[in-house]
Amino acid sequence: MVQKKLLWYYKDDGKPETANGDNTMRLQKMWALRKPILDAHISSLEVKIKRLEQKIDEIVMERISGEHAGRFPPEIRGSKE
Repeated sequence: MVQKKLLWYYKDDGKPETANGDNTMRLQKMWALRKPILDAHISSLEVKIKRLEQKIDEIVMERISGEHAGRFPPEIRGSKE
């Protein structure tokens, strides 16, 4: 599949136009159709990233508490020994 690269320039009236003559309105409509899909995908990835960050934090805290478990009295560790 051959991809066309669009070269943008500005016409005298300040509105963008492509060098190959494509209609700007058509491109705006295509973007308007794709944007909600991309926004939804970005949102789902943000949720996934947040979950993974929480999981990493839990693992780090487990390892830190495991390494220092014998160094602190039980009331500080939170255990009821």
